[in-house]
Amino acid sequence: MSSAALFLAACGCFYDPAAGPAGLPGDIPATQPAMVAIGDLPIADGFDFPTGPPDAVGYYDAQPFGGEHRHLGSDWNGLGGGDSDLGDPVFSAADGVVTAAGDHAGGWGGVVRVVHRLAGADDAPEQVVETLYAHLDTFDVGTNERVTRGQRLGTMGNVGGRYPAHLHFELRARAGEPLGKGYGDPGLLWLDPTAFITAHRPTGSAPDTAGFTSLAPGLDLGRFPSPVPSFVGDSVITVVRVDPAAWSVEVLAASREHPGDALTAPEWAERHALTAVINAGMFGTDHSTATFALTDEGEVNNPALSPKAGSVLLAEPPSPKGPSARLLDLRCDDLDALRPQYGSLVQSYRLLDCAAHPTWGENGKVWSHALLGADGDGRLLLIHARSPWSTRQFTEILLDLPLDLRRLHYAEGGPEASLYLHHGDTVVAAVGSWETGFFERDDNRAAWPLPNVIGVRER
Repeated sequence: MSSAALFLAACGCFYDPAAGPAGLPGDIPATQPAMVAIGDLPIADGFDFPTGPPDAVGYYDAQPFGGEHRHLGSDWNGLGGGDSDLGDPVFSAADGVVTAAGDHAGGWGGVVRVVHRLAGADDAPEQVVETLYAHLDTFDVGTNERVTRGQRLGTMGNVGGRYPAHLHFELRARAGEPLGKGYGDPGLLWLDPTAFITAHRPTGSAPDTAGFTSLAPGLDLGRFPSPVPSFVGDSVITVVRVDPAAWSVEVLAASREHPGDALTAPEWAERHALTAVINAGMFGTDHSTATFALTDEGEVNNPALSPKAGSVLLAEPPSPKGPSARLLDLRCDDLDALRPQYGSLVQSYRLLDCAAHPTWGENGKVWSHALLGADGDGRLLLIHARSPWSTRQFTEILLDLPLDLRRLHYAEGGPEASLYLHHGDTVVAAVGSWETGFFERDDNRAAWPLPNVIGVRER
């Protein structure tokens, strides 16, 4: 396409004088995108995600492209759910020029459209695509403004309360077409945004996976020497990283699954065909009832949410859409909005505040640890260390590792702390030992029975 080619607002298409118009739309939107010369478009050096850039940290695609409803974009939601992301910034996915920024009728709300120019590879021609950002609450850019990748375009909205706040994001193979309805046959116009961005990342933008080995898509194993050695043991921290979009996370309580028969972590895995197992939290002297609230697919083990414990894992949604689990901080996330979406719940102490700073003070007591964490991508982290540290010191150690920790939830300590993984030829059977005031030695080699566990299996 020549540099003289123009984007024609009158027809919503690109026109090259040498080639003629490239297909007229069937109808013209009421608010026309602005004209922009192709030669005036910057060459985009790659694409990032429009929320939590570059890698959508803190967000998930609640309604991906396609599917049974033929969704024509991606709906990006904050991990907190509900309107927790109302007012969050939305960013340009790549360098380009804004061709529209304004409010639209119906369910669209605020819309920004940006046109991007991609250099052709080898002998391939240049490519022009359009990104569309809908349901915006406010605007930070105007028509004809040149923007760069990662530049703020506006903020996420909910169209006056019509939907829970989110970003509807589309990527189109042609610019200036009518807005459409957001659902339908993609034809040759609509592209899968996530697939396109993944295929057009800036050089050197791959996420940091240092320390992890991929066992399967969405399942990684990491072993990290602690930067601060413990006084006993190998000081190695084991982390199983689970993508809840690809793997099912489940809560299992013996009181529901097999009353009176607590199993060790390997036994739980074998009996229930689980890939990974970790403690679901502390329990009472009856060796059954959880210390804090716990529900296993509607079966209540402990009904009372305690004000002393600020972390909650939600798991087992009745719908296959969305993540199979979310780790929430009750001071920053909306439990009431998300609770109806999940069948199971586990409550425990929170170890990080909303800004990912440690919450526990130093008390001088040390023990082995089993913890649950969540990273910036919403992946669940099953964390185990046999070597003892205080919980405060262990939290600080974890923050120094390449985990991108955003949430941290206490699961268990001492000899009961367990983590089991069996995938292919990889087996991890980690048990705890040391606990101040209870088991002050490092000679435990047995997996202790656990009345309540969190299990992972492929979705």
